[in-house]
Amino acid sequence: MDDPLSQALSEPAPATPATSCSMRPIGETLETLRRQILTVLNAHFFDAGVVDEAIPLVHATFIDSGSIRIVARRAEPAYEASVAVNVRSVRAATGDADHDEIEATGVIRRLRERQWDEHAFRIEIVSESDGTRWVDAAALTAELTTAIRRFA
Repeated sequence: MDDPLSQALSEPAPATPATSCSMRPIGETLETLRRQILTVLNAHFFDAGVVDEAIPLVHATFIDSGSIRIVARRAEPAYEASVAVNVRSVRAATGDADHDEIEATGVIRRLRERQWDEHAFRIEIVSESDGTRWVDAAALTAELTTAIRRFA
């Protein structure tokens, strides 16, 4: 098959957990990550639709938070991937540095009549010193591949 996920089935990939770094506007961060994750999920493997849920940003005195939820489906074989990204922007009350905390997780399920199997996969978020973040698309593809291999 020609799609990136199928090509990556033969390649192992190291994954690292999400990280924290200096702040950017939370809406900008979420939108950037959403677009990048959708690009990976729409890259030919998930052919039965991708749905993302808009979750409103919450602004508090010193903490803003926001999330994205994405579900992608494949018709045959029947798979469903669910992705969640949670971002908290913490503004310092006194002299401490402002920072974002980002948690990104995913679960892939093989849908069968009798039982559903599922495996978690990591989503690597790369943080630059200027506060920009991006999804490591190659690592995400490899993580999905590894999770799918577990069904065999």
